[in-house]
Amino acid sequence: MVRPRQFRARFELTWRQRLSSAARAVTTSLVVALAIVLLFAELQPELGTTLKVLAVCAALSLVAGRVRLPILGRLLGLWQLALDIDGDYLVEVRSNAVRARRSSADAEARLYSKIGTARIDTCVSGVRMQLMSRKGRKCSEAVVCTLRQDKTSNRPVLFYVFDSLVLDTTAVCRRHLGTACLTIPPGHRPAVLEGTYWTDRDWEEGRNTAGRIRFHRVSVGTGSSRLRVPILSHGRSRSPQEGE
Repeated sequence: MVRPRQFRARFELTWRQRLSSAARAVTTSLVVALAIVLLFAELQPELGTTLKVLAVCAALSLVAGRVRLPILGRLLGLWQLALDIDGDYLVEVRSNAVRARRSSADAEARLYSKIGTARIDTCVSGVRMQLMSRKGRKCSEAVVCTLRQDKTSNRPVLFYVFDSLVLDTTAVCRRHLGTACLTIPPGHRPAVLEGTYWTDRDWEEGRNTAGRIRFHRVSVGTGSSRLRVPILSHGRSRSPQEGE
């Protein structure tokens, strides 16, 4: 029998390995294709110009897929276009499941609970997000992550879809899908991203969970350039509870 913590480690390792393998495979394929095109261009001088143009385009596409948006923003000075949201975040939610279990006048129902951490990496080709749950209660994987512009406020918005698996074998609903919408505030390196989320947990019973969600930045950048920053407190927090 696989213990919850062991299962969580295997789950995270598996999808990270898949992502890393896919990235290496794509990069290797593009490099090989680029080398073949350049070699063919040298052997066929009459087609050399066209093939070299295609090779340069392929090389630019390869580089663009790895250039991070904040770096591009520094080079061009366009912070509003190249949002600097790379880093680690503490994730908090305020779920309607808590309000359903308590009186609507209970102040605790308005409190946020810390449910885990997230890491955001942006590059020209897209946005990547990793989700890590606290205390091994559940495994969550961000399957889709994208940036859009809100049609009402014209502010950039981060959308993501996640697949969550509760490790407690006694839970009624162990797996559910969900999505979240986070508004990115103006300014350089915003400290807090806030928005709403909702899931399809127990939807057949009419008990879908939804609520507010906040990302508190705890580090800036990614990899070796990551810098720790202080966590800003926005009111009290409570311990995570089932049903969020």
